Amino acid sequence: GGAGGILCQRTSPQIIDCTMTANTLAAAEGGGGLYVVADLNGSNASPIVQNCRFTGNLSTGGGGGGVTCVVSNGGSSTMSMTNCIVANNFVSASVGGGVAFSKSGSGTLSPTMTACTVMNNVAIGQGGGIYANTFNTITLSRCRILNNTAYTGNNNSSSVGGGLHFA
Repeated sequence: GGAGGILCQRTSPQIIDCTMTANTLAAAEGGGGLYVVADLNGSNASPIVQNCRFTGNLSTGGGGGGVTCVVSNGGSSTMSMTNCIVANNFVSASVGGGVAFSKSGSGTLSPTMTACTVMNNVAIGQGGGIYANTFNTITLSRCRILNNTAYTGNNNSSSVGGGLHFA
């Protein structure tokens, strides 16, 4: 996997007052703007993301257009996003036009979003704004989720979680 903008693989940096705009990921998995991954037993990837903007990013493979956090094989993440804007991002063949949180197999995924705006994102898949699956807990507090779209199928006619899709 990879990232069009920033890759946080098994690391937990502070990302503050940053802008990720017009990044493209053309890989099987990852994120257009930010990709966070904890994929080994005992590994942790829990960045603190504050006052950041993820706009106009594109993922043509798997993962979110703006932000993606993935846990697998016994890894863990308590990623937090505060006062961030995730807008006008696009994922063409997967989930989470704006944000995708995903866990496969064992591990712990407990992300938090506080006072974030997720708007005008598109997924040709599921979860136009936010997609989350197999998480342990997820906390959304004082967030605004507006005007997001999800399409499935070849005719792009059915919506599956335009704003939020929890699976």
